[in-house]
Amino acid sequence: MRRALGLALALTIAVGCGKKQPAELVVADVGPRKITVGELIVFQRKLPKSLRTEKPGIEGQKDYLQTLIDKYLMLLEAEAQGLEKDSIFVERFNREVKRKLQRELIKRKVWPRITVTEEEMRHYYEEHDLGRAIRVRHIRVADEDQAKKVLEELKKGRPFEELVRKYSLDTTTVDKGGDLGRYFRRDEAVYAIGDVVWNLEPGEVSEPIKVGKYYEIVQVIDQKTIPFEDWRPRLHRALWRNKFYIEREALLERLRKELHLKLHEDHLELLLAKERESGELQPVLSEEEKELPLYTFDGGKITLGDYLKNFRRLRNRPRDREQLLEYVNLLLPEHLLVAEAYRQKIDRIPEVAAWIKKKREELLIRVLRKREVEEKVQISEQEIRDEYERHKMDIYSLPEERDFIEILVPTEEQAKELLRRIRAGEDMEELAARYTTRKGMKKLKGKFHMHPFERAVYGEYYDIVMRAPIGKLMGPVKVEKGYAPSDTGYAIFKVTDVLPRRPEPYEKAKRRVRANLRYERESRRFEEFIRGLREKYRDQVRIFE
Repeated sequence: MRRALGLALALTIAVGCGKKQPAELVVADVGPRKITVGELIVFQRKLPKSLRTEKPGIEGQKDYLQTLIDKYLMLLEAEAQGLEKDSIFVERFNREVKRKLQRELIKRKVWPRITVTEEEMRHYYEEHDLGRAIRVRHIRVADEDQAKKVLEELKKGRPFEELVRKYSLDTTTVDKGGDLGRYFRRDEAVYAIGDVVWNLEPGEVSEPIKVGKYYEIVQVIDQKTIPFEDWRPRLHRALWRNKFYIEREALLERLRKELHLKLHEDHLELLLAKERESGELQPVLSEEEKELPLYTFDGGKITLGDYLKNFRRLRNRPRDREQLLEYVNLLLPEHLLVAEAYRQKIDRIPEVAAWIKKKREELLIRVLRKREVEEKVQISEQEIRDEYERHKMDIYSLPEERDFIEILVPTEEQAKELLRRIRAGEDMEELAARYTTRKGMKKLKGKFHMHPFERAVYGEYYDIVMRAPIGKLMGPVKVEKGYAPSDTGYAIFKVTDVLPRRPEPYEKAKRRVRANLRYERESRRFEEFIRGLREKYRDQVRIFE
């Protein structure tokens, strides 16, 4: 084994250097499956750093090999338990394979038909007036009559800003004369201004526009040019997506004919009768009725059971043929695309077949783990409470929080001058209300509460505040991070209160306690399970020296 694992180690290094080496040497057999040097290399290269072994050389390779052996032992056990027939496995596996086949068919039959040219992008750019951005201001009122009144006053020459102060219900823009504060491109208007406003020139005013439950008068106050290059990536995506839907629909239309799609009207009428009988509830069908086809086509069918499975919780159950057929037709794309994928033998393409094999193994292992590990771990309410009581002042505690007064200014010289004035007797809160540049803090007179989750926001400044003694004037301290660009500079501060570390309330911590207990016990149960598999199948494992 040392020779094979040594080769695996050498090949790992060689692959990292870009060299090509043979990797077919078999390291181990697990039942009918063989683990090669190449598989071992791929496995360890795909592992995130946090899961890689710290052991060097051959010993590290042994760890990776054992992990692969354990994986194949779980597959042996899953097959021995007949999990390929388990309903959960079958449903998940079929769903995943169908999605994969649809994607692969689309990739081969639709994508190659889509091209987006420079000329098309420029034409769209010009036709939809995308080279323009506008800045607007508005007056928001309660109803249409008031909007018309405002418009009449504007036509008589009353200043827009004056009418904003008098009538507008948008308190966030009143002090700015109704200005929304930035330029908007055609695709990013903050509300549905539509062509009515978009076609206005600077200075022109719109008719009353209904926006939600309000009415607005909008005036364009400026415009600027947006170059084509700024739009290019978005235009390409939008036009590509539009062509994709067109080509996909064209493919589906072809498949309806090529696969001889047939609607079974008698079964549709039966389903409609069942829907009408059920009222607002899901219709009840016998097992035989569930197998009746609504559509048949070469390579498949859509049954009444498929309809029930996909439309169990409709808010409005269909009451006529047209409504019902709309729902049934929603199932057609998936079924037709999957049938065509099988007809084109896409599932036999090597890379697709390999994906299906890998997905089968992943899902079998997942179902096995759920059955043998997750479902066998039970945690009582008392166990959760006991775990919380043991660790409520460490794992399940809330960190210390602090209140302080802060004045943040752009330069160190300004901070030193404010520090001098406070020491000379001036009120720190009043100075904060006049000078601090931290967003929103002037109204609060610099009164600040720092939460533990904000350490990532404030960086080193958070640590300095947490270490500062209560009541002592501190600073100047350089502040390099914050929520807004204005939240940087030099700060002076004084801690006024400390909320000490304390237990998190049980009801809030309970979910986390349960999760920690479950993780710990599932880990132990998994280790026991793997040890049992190693013993059970030891005669089917061969490691080659």
